[in-house]
Amino acid sequence: MHDAIMACFGDNGLHNMGLSKSNRINQNIAASIYQTKIAGHCRLVTITWSKNVMMGHCLQVNVDDPSFHITCKVEMRPWRFWMKQGWKSFATEGHKVEIHWDLSAAKYAIGPEPQEGYYVAMVCDKEVVLLLGDMSNEALKKSKAIPSNIEATLLSRREYLLGKKLFTTKAQIGDGGRMHELMIEFQTASDGEPRLCIRVDRKIAVQVKRLMWKFRGNQTILVDGVQVEVFWDVHNWLFSCTGEAHAIFMFQTCLANEKPWLKDITACRSIKEWKAPCTSTDKEPAGFALVLYASKTP
Repeated sequence: MHDAIMACFGDNGLHNMGLSKSNRINQNIAASIYQTKIAGHCRLVTITWSKNVMMGHCLQVNVDDPSFHITCKVEMRPWRFWMKQGWKSFATEGHKVEIHWDLSAAKYAIGPEPQEGYYVAMVCDKEVVLLLGDMSNEALKKSKAIPSNIEATLLSRREYLLGKKLFTTKAQIGDGGRMHELMIEFQTASDGEPRLCIRVDRKIAVQVKRLMWKFRGNQTILVDGVQVEVFWDVHNWLFSCTGEAHAIFMFQTCLANEKPWLKDITACRSIKEWKAPCTSTDKEPAGFALVLYASKTP
């Protein structure tokens, strides 16, 4: 379970999704990890959306557990209309697990994840343990299942963004609440010094001057009255010689007032070295982490 959570922080997580460095630079990726209850046990489910200019959209569902591993991959290529809806079933420990999806009318914005007109449902023993999208009634009807008494919890989300100097996305900071627009801007001041500006709903939340000296750091902000710790690591933007270098940004919430993980991450040389706060699916989530990988395009 620890490895599944750790997959959100670092290149290894993207590699596990079957994406080489050359592929990552050409597509947007968004992956969310949920804590669900399947077959009487807490499981980690990763929903990965990707978008490639040549191959179209792709959905991948992974269920990770020491006793079994489920992978369901749907490639929505333009000429494969029949793949945009369907279902797959698996068996584990005498329980039947089904994954249903309908993306035939899905509408997308700038990212790889659809915004409306779709559903993705995971069913175990005729109970919907995970339901995504705005077509819940259709999902329940198609799967012939009922909602589970225990809702899935969003633990973390990672996105791979492409841009020149401006990187934007929309995200739900934590499990529940409204969507927020996040903007990361790499600026150059009049004196030639690089600067970093992070906006939430177009309002400046973090502004870092003298970035050559403060290429790694953290700052606490408020989003909807909730404390969010923002971390940045732009070392590769400033000092890397490779064209595939990316910066990392993380937005971390904590359910408790205390932040025992804060000391650990600030002691790391990079965000990628940090061990996530929630290391077991049998415990209450320690908070929510949004990780953004930002790569500059020519």
